[in-house]
This record gives sequence, C-alpha cells and structure tokens, in this order.
Amino acid sequence: MLLATGGYLKSQGYDIRVLNLVNLAESDGYNPFRYIRDEKDALKLVNNLIQATTPKGSHESDPFWT
Repeated sequence: MLLATGGYLKSQGYDIRVLNLVNLAESDGYNPFRYIRDEKDALKLVNNLIQATTPKGSHESDPFWT
C-alpha cells in the first residue's frame, strides 16, 4: 500500500508514517500507553488487548491468562 500510494500522498502534503510489524527497525513506533490519562483509559486498553488476543469460541477456563 505504501509503494502504491505513499509517493502521491506525500506530494499532496501528507506526513507518511509506517507501522512495519515484520521489520521493526524500519517502522515508526506506536505506544498505546502514551494515550492513557486515567484509570478508565487503562481499563479500555486492557480490555481491547484481551479481546484482540482471545480466540473466538474460547472459554473463561482457558489457561491463556493464568
């Protein structure tokens, strides 16, 4: 996607950022903890992480989080 559209978007004044999960040395960083301001934000992040890493159809008794 970057190769197909990056040059054009940059020429239009966009600041191009790349999140490369394969080669982190060539990636811009992303720190989700940067946006935590209070306990509510922390709980929202933790819940999102749990939902994103829990397979569909798993049960609470799965040993993933124990």
